[in-house]
Amino acid sequence: MTSIFNSLFKRQRQPLFFATDIHCHILPGIDDGAPDADYGAELVMRMSAWGLSRIIATPHVVGEVYENTPESISAALTRLQESMHAKGIPTTVQSAAEHRLDDLFSRNIIADTLISHPGKHVLIENSFMQEARDIDSIVIRLTNRGYIPIMAHPERFVYYHSANLKRYFELHRLGVRFQVNLLSIAGRYGSEPRHVAERLIEAGIVDFFGTDVHRHEHCDAIEAFLSSRNYDKLLNAIKKRPCLNDTAFNVS
Repeated sequence: MTSIFNSLFKRQRQPLFFATDIHCHILPGIDDGAPDADYGAELVMRMSAWGLSRIIATPHVVGEVYENTPESISAALTRLQESMHAKGIPTTVQSAAEHRLDDLFSRNIIADTLISHPGKHVLIENSFMQEARDIDSIVIRLTNRGYIPIMAHPERFVYYHSANLKRYFELHRLGVRFQVNLLSIAGRYGSEPRHVAERLIEAGIVDFFGTDVHRHEHCDAIEAFLSSRNYDKLLNAIKKRPCLNDTAFNVS
């Protein structure tokens, strides 16, 4: 009787409010995401069930750790697409990168070898220990070269957390766009990143959202979130500033 009652009142999973994921780690074997092509294809299949029709995979580019190149990323994308084709998964998967702001990033700017999203949007991230040195100058260099910097998961950088969100507003005014992780709002990283993410959304300075999926456990967390009342709260909050996931990258 109890199981019947629970099934009657169990909340149904809602679809995502965007159809393009701009940040995830599903390409096989080149960073800390999918270990092989079949695993990556399984992740794509699950993500597609949320309403995603386009996924832009963003493997890490980090000096001395994940020194990915356009060639290594393209090869991994091909392996994933071949596995998807064999499994009959029609979702569009493209590639870009998540660039750590380090010495390798500086060299890539000079060499004009940044791996960007369509429209010269470039996904960047700080170290989790401290803000990148000269980040303001880096942002200016990027914008002067026609790039639009998007900071991945700013809510996870604890050195930015403050009562008045001062540094966030400074960076946003400088031209940095912000991309919040669904996993943060789902509480995957704890209460503080979730709280800061909610405050950034309320402040109207979140431009993009991403799944940041690396593995099946992340899919589990997002699926639980899509069935929760916290997801209802998010849908209400973003009405004030719709996200740009499905409009910013429609550039050939």
